[in-house]
Amino acid sequence: MAMTRVLFVCTGNVCRSSLAEGLFRREADARRFEVGSAGVGAVDGLPPSQNSVLAAAEIGLDIRDIRSRGITREMVERADYVVGMTQGHVGAIRAMFPELAERVYALCEFAG
Repeated sequence: MAMTRVLFVCTGNVCRSSLAEGLFRREADARRFEVGSAGVGAVDGLPPSQNSVLAAAEIGLDIRDIRSRGITREMVERADYVVGMTQGHVGAIRAMFPELAERVYALCEFAG
């Protein structure tokens, strides 16, 4: 069975994408999915924001071990799906890596 790789992306990788990573990790079959997160303007190594940690805790999720990472070409090349939290993130990722644009989606495209 092939592993599907999903990368969630926001701006700083300390709130939305780290929450998405934690939630997807909890809900997805770890034998089928590899999940990570990054930011288009992230500083490497920062912990999730306190508000994100608290929001995650409200749904029984612990994201305190996730650390921010700036998005790289290697991350995008490795991912099967790169999921931007907003259309703005999608545009930024596609501008940074236009030859990999077919892997990039907005989170809202998966709703419903």
